[in-house]
Amino acid sequence: MRILFASDLELVRESFKSHLQQLEPNGEVVVAPCLDTALTVALAEVPFDLVLVDSRALGSAGAAALEPLRVLLPNVPLAILAQGSISSEVLGELPQVGVSVISMGYSGPLLLSVLKFVAGGELHVSAQAPPLGFVTTTRESVGNRPFTPREHQVLSLLSQGLRNKEIARHLMIEEVTVRMHLRGIFRKLDVRNRTQAVKCAIERGLISFAERPVMYPPIFERAAAAL
Repeated sequence: MRILFASDLELVRESFKSHLQQLEPNGEVVVAPCLDTALTVALAEVPFDLVLVDSRALGSAGAAALEPLRVLLPNVPLAILAQGSISSEVLGELPQVGVSVISMGYSGPLLLSVLKFVAGGELHVSAQAPPLGFVTTTRESVGNRPFTPREHQVLSLLSQGLRNKEIARHLMIEEVTVRMHLRGIFRKLDVRNRTQAVKCAIERGLISFAERPVMYPPIFERAAAAL
């Protein structure tokens, strides 16, 4: 995984680079002191798997500061590393334009898994309560986003009563990635658990009774009975 990380603070740049390279020795982190430099580097060097921007680098421009990166690098996943204070208005705009939000509170294997998740083209919005005044998004701000193809697959397997480990094995992904997909599904459906998610999916026509699963019916039966 090759990441371009932009931050105006040298300590943050070097700390992040050192931390990630300890987690992923075969990975590469290229740092830039500002968004303009990040864009120049991204256009000039070998393609990156992810462009990550320190939220402080957005300045007063907010989400608009990322527009050049989004326009000139449309196929490179873009994410904000949220630390410090970030307004709810800016936070609400980011997912709507396809920019993931990763909490600075993530660390270790979880941080690495989230970065790989986003680098794979998935949208992630931190549900963890981040430090230093970071404002988490409301359910209303993200509840109407469409599902990604992978989320559709996870929801289909979820309706069959498969556990996280079984879903991960079926899709050949890590179990922590399944949990992140489920978190996104719950958020978008505005539900709190697996049964509610299946019930809501049935109500919205995302799961058809004609396609009723037979391998693992319990969760489907409970959701259908609640209608």
